[in-house]
Amino acid sequence: MVSEQVHIVTQSEVTPEAWDGVLSAPWRSPKLLFAWAKAMAAHYSRIGALTVVVVGPLSEPKALLAMTVDKGFVQRHHFVANDDGGLPVPRRDDSVLPALAKGLIGLGKRADLGYYPIEDPFIGEVQKAAQGKAKVVVRTKVIPAAPWLDLNESWSEPTNNLRRNMRQSIRRNERRMRELGEVTVDFLEPATGAVDGLLDTAVAVEAKSWKERTGTALTHDHRQQAFFRDYAKVVAGEGRLHVAFLRLDGKAIAMSIGEIRDNVFWAYKIGYDEAVAKYGPGALMQYYLIGHLAGRGIQRIEMQGHLLEYKKNWTDKAIDTVAVRIYPYNPRGVAAMGYDAMRQFAKRREARQEAAARASKSAAAKADADRDA
Repeated sequence: MVSEQVHIVTQSEVTPEAWDGVLSAPWRSPKLLFAWAKAMAAHYSRIGALTVVVVGPLSEPKALLAMTVDKGFVQRHHFVANDDGGLPVPRRDDSVLPALAKGLIGLGKRADLGYYPIEDPFIGEVQKAAQGKAKVVVRTKVIPAAPWLDLNESWSEPTNNLRRNMRQSIRRNERRMRELGEVTVDFLEPATGAVDGLLDTAVAVEAKSWKERTGTALTHDHRQQAFFRDYAKVVAGEGRLHVAFLRLDGKAIAMSIGEIRDNVFWAYKIGYDEAVAKYGPGALMQYYLIGHLAGRGIQRIEMQGHLLEYKKNWTDKAIDTVAVRIYPYNPRGVAAMGYDAMRQFAKRREARQEAAARASKSAAAKADADRDA
């Protein structure tokens, strides 16, 4: 215990009911709830346990910050919910933030809050609590995080709300796809026993996308795949798992995995087979999914991740964030700071080399064109 108000515990010391009671609907992210934290602890944290900073009694917390813990000397701590960005720490109100910040800094460990909402007052409280005890690095992120789309009845036919170019692209690709064969869409809310088979199909579709080339597909990230299988079974058991497939002549060419909670759809995975990329299967999957969700009365889609270009076709709403890292003034903190600095230097050098290679290739192509002319 750091003080009378703050406790440092593991996830097993807080009941699921007490944990989930910190936040109320609507729009509470499933990533901030106990089921997500438990699955993250099993697959991503040292000895299967999270470090949880709790303000208030464990039977009725006023705030909690759950973090995975890396193996090794540094023992980096990562805000468990914020891998995609845009989420604040769960609390009943802002009055508890000074105590929560004090508890976080009191850990004396390198901590990463992820891509944190830029306007959330917790950042300022962390900076105050860190004075003389830790270095807090705050970097503004150029691309906003956690994009969302508010739905109403008009989204039952999504093209009603799209720009002309996107609307024409959807209709053209749909027509061209149907010229290839029978196009069908499955919207499924499976029971627990069906999860593994459906995820096998979804993983196989993702393995045929660009993620396979970059090594980020679930076929390569076995830990993430195991996490999703475990979590999906929990969600399926509670009737909230939602899986969709776009099929061409019965073969899955695009997929979506998410969950529906508090009348909000939370998107976790979407992917498509690059063999039919020119027909826009990813956009068609999103088009059919949005129409289906709006038609059943879902109020909002949380697309998650960052507001990348393809998501701007659907929404411009997202959260401005900053990357927040904390380095305590102790041997672990200094070691982490040195390691992170070297890693950033290596990334910048690699980016410069890639830019130089592209410039050289472009200059060579121009020289060839001038010669031919």
